[in-house]
Amino acid sequence: MDRQAPISYEDVSRAATRLIGRGAKVTIDALYEQLGRRGSRTTIHKHHKTFLKTFSEQGMTMLPSALPEALVPLVEDFWNQAVLAAGVGFDNERADYDRRIAELGGAINQRAERIQQLETLLDERETLLTQKSQQLDQRDRTIGDLERWVEGKEAEVGELKHDKQALETRLAEERVHWSERYDAAKSDWDRQRGQLEHDIAKTREQMGADQIKHERLVDHWMLQLDDARQHISDLKLRHHEDRERLQGEVRLEKARADRFATDQAKLEKRIDALVSDCEQLEHGRKALQEKLVASDEAREQLAENNRVLARDSEALETEMDALSQTNDKLGRDIERLRS
Repeated sequence: MDRQAPISYEDVSRAATRLIGRGAKVTIDALYEQLGRRGSRTTIHKHHKTFLKTFSEQGMTMLPSALPEALVPLVEDFWNQAVLAAGVGFDNERADYDRRIAELGGAINQRAERIQQLETLLDERETLLTQKSQQLDQRDRTIGDLERWVEGKEAEVGELKHDKQALETRLAEERVHWSERYDAAKSDWDRQRGQLEHDIAKTREQMGADQIKHERLVDHWMLQLDDARQHISDLKLRHHEDRERLQGEVRLEKARADRFATDQAKLEKRIDALVSDCEQLEHGRKALQEKLVASDEAREQLAENNRVLARDSEALETEMDALSQTNDKLGRDIERLRS
């Protein structure tokens, strides 16, 4: 389909002259209809302003030379009234434009308040992430304690196996039986611990991706959050320092456990109390099972918390996208009104 030719100043000038000749008002809508609904109203308005300015400077010389002189005063009077009416219309349009700009300003202020609310929500999310990180550190310390406890029990079982070689066959069979059950429990714990570590790593990776996405969105829309992100960086640094300090404490506890293992060598003299030690080992095994159950419950609660956090992050991202679209729309409206 052929494209229509663009509207020129000459087209608008001829259309305005025809309207004046018919005694009609020269308005944007009238020019648009006179031009056969071609061109944009913005272009017509621009040429209309140029025509009015030129006509105010040149007067009736712009009209066709064939116009009778008797009609010149009437046309000039009509044209003055038309210019006055056009000025009033322009003032009305200007007032309407200012009103719409004020309304858009109010909408922008509302969006700014919404952005402030989102900033507060983001701070709450950062606080929640810090709490989750502290919970993860607590879980790591609990796992370390359990590992050290298991290592101590493994050393104790090895010593018991070595010391019970001279005991009766029934006692040896009992030892093998409990050793197998203990190995099975330890295997289950290792498997569950591996799954827990995998879940924790996956959760940390997801939190890291979400954090990067949030930081990009916040950096794009709200430069005023730079101070907040600096504060978060300081918190992370302190968190890292606390982790290093806790790792040092763990190493000290391990050294203490090694010394405790050395002291355990003295238990060789307690062969006569072996049956009592076996009963204590049974109690320890039950306590380990209870801790394993508690660890599973804690892992399930952590997974549920991570799912809730993921849903909150998706909701926040959706709201930020909606806010971005709304701001883009407001920008386009303002540009359109200015044009």
